[in-house]
Order: sequence, then C-alpha cells, then structure tokens
Amino acid sequence: MAFKYTFPPKEEIVLQNSLRLILLPDSTQEGIVTALQMPFGRFCDPVGFEGVAELTVGVAQRGIRSLNAEQFTEKIEFLGASLSASAGEEHTVFEMRAVSSFFHELMPLFWEMIFNPALDKHELSRYKKETIAALTVDASNPVTLANRHFYRELAGVAHPVGRFQTVKSVRGINIDKLRSFHRRYFSVSDALLIVAGDFNPQEFKERYMRLLLDAPVSDAKAVLALPLENCHNGFRIVDKPQSSQATIFIGHPMPGEDCKEHDAITLANYIFGGGNFSSRLMKSMRSRQGQVYDISSYLVAERRFGAFRISTNTQNQSVAEVYSAVIEEYKKFCEHGVTMEELESAKKFVIGNIAFQLEGVSSVVDKLLWLRFFGYDDSYIEQFHKRMEHLTLDIVNSAVKRHFSAKKLVTVMVGSASGLLEQFKDKSYNIKRFNFRDPVK
Repeated sequence: MAFKYTFPPKEEIVLQNSLRLILLPDSTQEGIVTALQMPFGRFCDPVGFEGVAELTVGVAQRGIRSLNAEQFTEKIEFLGASLSASAGEEHTVFEMRAVSSFFHELMPLFWEMIFNPALDKHELSRYKKETIAALTVDASNPVTLANRHFYRELAGVAHPVGRFQTVKSVRGINIDKLRSFHRRYFSVSDALLIVAGDFNPQEFKERYMRLLLDAPVSDAKAVLALPLENCHNGFRIVDKPQSSQATIFIGHPMPGEDCKEHDAITLANYIFGGGNFSSRLMKSMRSRQGQVYDISSYLVAERRFGAFRISTNTQNQSVAEVYSAVIEEYKKFCEHGVTMEELESAKKFVIGNIAFQLEGVSSVVDKLLWLRFFGYDDSYIEQFHKRMEHLTLDIVNSAVKRHFSAKKLVTVMVGSASGLLEQFKDKSYNIKRFNFRDPVK
C-alpha cells in the first residue's frame, strides 16, 4: 500500500479579517489558478425563495459596476481567462484560470466580480428564464424526481436537505432578494483564497494585500444541515405513466464528515455498493439476479448531515423481486459486515485512487479547498495511507453495526404506479402515492 505525497511548499496565513490565504507558487505551470471559497451555499436560501444562492452566484458573473455583461465577458476572454462558479449546499467557490502574463489585469476584475457585481435586473431576468427552462425539463427526469422525494421523505420540509428550488420559488426571486443575499453572505469572513501556479508570492502580497483586507466582512452565519437523529420507514411511489422502467432509491440518515468513524463508513460503503463492478451489490444483482445493469450505493456527507442511499433501475415487472433482493443483500451486510479480503482490496483502491486526485496544480487547489472547508490540515492527505492501514476489520465492522441499518428505510420508486402498486399490494407498506407532476410534499 505504498503511497507518499507531500504538498508543494506554500504560504498559508489568516488575515485580520479572517480570510485564510494560501499562496502556492509553481513555476512548472504556465498559468495561475485562483479560487475563493466562501462558507455559504444552497442551505442558506430563505424559505420560499429556494434558488436565490445559485441565482446570485450566476448573475454575479454577468457584469460588474464598471463593465456590463457583454463588455465583462469580452474583457475576460480577450485576456485568455476562464471563470467558473458553483454553489454547493454549504459552500460556494469562484474560480479563475488565467495566463500568468495577464494575471495582474485579471485579479482586480475577478475580485470585483465577486464583491461588486452589477447584479443587473435584466441579467437576472435572462438567468431566471434559463433556470426555469432547465427546471421544467428536469421535472420529469426519474432520477431528479426520486432524489427530491427521497430527501423530502427523509428530512421533511423544515430541514434544509428537504428543500429545493422550484419553478415557483425561482419566479418569486427579484433583484432586491439577490442584492440582499449578496450583502449578507458575500464576504471574506471565514473564507479561503488560494492562488497557485506561476507567480511570485511576495509580489502578490505587495500588490493585493490591501485589496484583500478591504474586502467586505459579515457576521452572517453559514447554514449547516444538522444530522438526522431518528430514522423512520417511508415508502413513496411517484407515478410516471407509460414508463417501462422504474427508478428505485433506498436509504437512511448517516453521520456527516465530522464523524470520527467517517473513514470506516466510507470504506464499508465502497465494499457494499460504492465500488461499481467490484462492489458486493453489483456482483450479487448482476450475477445472481440479472435484472439490473447498474446498481450502486452512495454516501452524502456534509459537515454534520449525512445520508446513505442505494439506487438502481429495472423493468417494471421486476421491481418487487429486485427490491426484495436488494433489501436481503443489505440486511446481510448490516448483520455480518465485511470480510478481511474485501477490506484489504478496498484499502488498496482508495490509497491508489487518491494519487489521481492530486495530479496538476488545479487538482491540488481543489483538494486544499476541500480539506480546509472540513477543517483538515495537510496531514489528512500526507498520512492518508497510515489512516487507512489503521482501519482494522473490527473497527470497520463496528462502524457498520452502528451506522448501517436495514430496520428503518426510506424507499422511493418512480415508474408506472399501477404496475408497482400491484406488486406491493400484499405487503405491509404504508405507501404514499404521487403523480410526477405534483408538487413534492
């Protein structure tokens, strides 16, 4: 299990305004990657205005006070840069990739885009139309439907995980909502800025330290989803008539990333269903059942909230048989855990795979953003192999016993309800039925 990685030399400081700054020079790179991560995300959306975080992030990229959307885009493209931004559940990242020779022209524009965007109402109108069009198309997607119903059943509407943007919520967002959200959450308080690539750190500090120190600060607290303490049985069928296949989600709450047993939980999930063709689920369902092509299990891990989910799809007539086989396989996993052979194979994979996640300066930046968001230092990666080797069979199987359970599960099926209900009519399930066009309740 040989693995050795040391992060390149870098300077890491926390400024007086609580902005964490990481400067990582690398003269072998031809460009510079700049990324600002702020501790807000979709969970910060006000109730009834789900989507405001994503809209604010999107519209912020469409012009600054000194340049309209077209001028701003042309300027960025002329200087050979690319901009991207993504709002996650609990954090948001703005990123710029630039040619080194143009970096000093681009850095002020990048900063102004984030902290002094135009937030023009006409650009909001355009962005809302694009978002609504995408939501309308997505509304009939079986995976999207299953995902929404799964989290609503699992967490309820009062929990941030159980809320999501809809056509109605997006339509209700106006420019004042965007500007208010921007003032509240777009700040360097507890944010992380990483600059990596072909640049001089000392020159960067001399040029931009004042810019960084003068950036907005805020006392707004990030919204973190709390873990779900109580599991419950829930069964939903979402009717999508004329569907020849059914999409199936099965799962329950899990601890989040801050759980001390998270490494053991991750390895256990890889063995059961996260390892694609090498997983126990895939081997069982494809070799012995033959009714599914793809089946997997997945861990969602925010800081505190987590969830475990099995997903697959199958022909309508096979749903009950596949469902029973999956539940039976999961019960065996929960009761007996993993074998030594499975554990050693999983360790080899995750140790070998992490090396691919650190290739190139962009990957290193991504990994540092992830580490610092969850409060990890460099040793999390540099000593990764030792942590994996520490996970004995007893440790992993103890985690399985504590956190994986087939006793109370949330199940969602999206397909032709008439056929699905017929297959489960003799079972003691309290099934809730929805039409795929109905609002998710």
